[in-house]
Amino acid sequence: EPTRTALVTAACSRSWRELSRGAAQVAGALSTRGVRPGDVVALEGRPSARWVETFFGITWLGAIAAPIASAADDAVLTALGATCVASDTPDTVPKGPWTSLDLSLELRDQDAHPETDWYLERPLVRLLTSGTTGQPSVVTLTTAQMLFGALGSTIRLGHHGEDRWLCCLPLHHIGGLAILCRAALCQTSVELHESFDVRRVERSLASGSIQLISLVPEMLRRL
Repeated sequence: EPTRTALVTAACSRSWRELSRGAAQVAGALSTRGVRPGDVVALEGRPSARWVETFFGITWLGAIAAPIASAADDAVLTALGATCVASDTPDTVPKGPWTSLDLSLELRDQDAHPETDWYLERPLVRLLTSGTTGQPSVVTLTTAQMLFGALGSTIRLGHHGEDRWLCCLPLHHIGGLAILCRAALCQTSVELHESFDVRRVERSLASGSIQLISLVPEMLRRL
């Protein structure tokens, strides 16, 4: 469904064709800067269409996407095994054995990179756990884990082609990231909010354009 809306933000919207093209160009830009399949690319920035294109571009290349809340802590980047850091505030990235790229400027207008094979056992995403019961730990998720998680959601909830997810969860947590993967599997769309704003979420739900939403209990209580 290349012409179907993939992503809606406060600033713009993208069709699946446009999002695919953007991801392929990001992959090309990363490749020209020395990123190779299997490398870990830490991804930090405000939720935006560019962030989503970059996330899919990293995985398109065959690298491992590692979304993070902040790139200012070199211990986090070391724990993740980052070889590259893509950030919209590159000046805050500490020096280390990784390259630093400006998310908003350097990963644009490149030749598209051919898509790699998506083997089920291939590492796809690397995340830090929330650390609720102790120090956060690094967890690597494979294509199979992300795919079957999205498939399980689809079977459980049911999806129509015109459905739209509201994503107001952080993209550096699996709850927010999974929404992008579910939408990609089903060719549904995502309305992406930069943060959780009760009034904005209420307006979106009241508009009738949202069919699916993920919330943590405190968000649900506030709504």
